[in-house]
Amino acid sequence: METLITTVTDGQKKQVKRFAEDAVDRAIAEGLLDKDGIQKLIENGDEFQARIVTGIKELSVSNQFANEEVQSSYAYPKGYKVKGITEQTNILRQLFPGIGFADEKLADQPLPPNAEGWFAIRSGRRSRRRMVKRLRRFSR
Repeated sequence: METLITTVTDGQKKQVKRFAEDAVDRAIAEGLLDKDGIQKLIENGDEFQARIVTGIKELSVSNQFANEEVQSSYAYPKGYKVKGITEQTNILRQLFPGIGFADEKLADQPLPPNAEGWFAIRSGRRSRRRMVKRLRRFSR
């Protein structure tokens, strides 16, 4: 695969540097940075730069995932409906006694874009192993 490298112009470099400088000025103007905050940012300079570089990587690639979206023939079974969070957490408590309770009020928030519903998921490496064992037992 051949890679085409184009030279960045001095004007482009100047403009991008101006964006970074303007972002800092904006943070100060909006009260996000004071003397102590700026000092903390200076102390975390490497991390600050790494996050800027991450932002540059994300925002400088156009249509990064455009070719990854494909049509799917998969569909939910007829009559499928997302169970409410309370019902989901009750089922999880039956499968995993002692896991405690979730903050079910979180599900009162508006759904994120393209989400089909709120889902209760137990996290943690140890819990995944236990879940696989129990699901295997369930599927026999």
